[in-house]
Amino acid sequence: MTTINTKGSFAEALIRGDIDRLADFPKAERHCHSIFGTSLQSIADWAGEPIKPPPARMANLDEMRSYAHSELYPLIWNRSGFEFTAKSAIAEAIQDGVSILEMSLDVAFMSFYNSGAIGFIDFVQELMRKHAKELDFRPEIGISKTHEPSSQLKQARECIE
Repeated sequence: MTTINTKGSFAEALIRGDIDRLADFPKAERHCHSIFGTSLQSIADWAGEPIKPPPARMANLDEMRSYAHSELYPLIWNRSGFEFTAKSAIAEAIQDGVSILEMSLDVAFMSFYNSGAIGFIDFVQELMRKHAKELDFRPEIGISKTHEPSSQLKQARECIE
């Protein structure tokens, strides 16, 4: 029987709950939503007001959406909130040792910019430039599951172009 030495390994750090050691290991975050990628505490600190914590368990995606719409969207569903959460999510990912970050940026956020896709893409490209040395940032164009996809295709095409 082969014994695997896990001392100092990722698994051992995980078992011990050693957050500092876990941050030392390179990781990839393959599914992150920009406005949900940062901690609730970071949003509360930025907004200057407490956020009601989510339930310990949610039965389905609709419950998660309901929580987000009632507790988070009033604070972050605007340009400054979107930009803060995206920047903060990246900073927290880097702090956690993430070296590859694939972040979904919903086409709905284009509406926060007077110039539409141009301002939106400029912001995303600036994030990429700013963090190029510390993170392989791979932004993805997102479309909402709660809206008809065909209603979002025009914005998605603008981003692709």
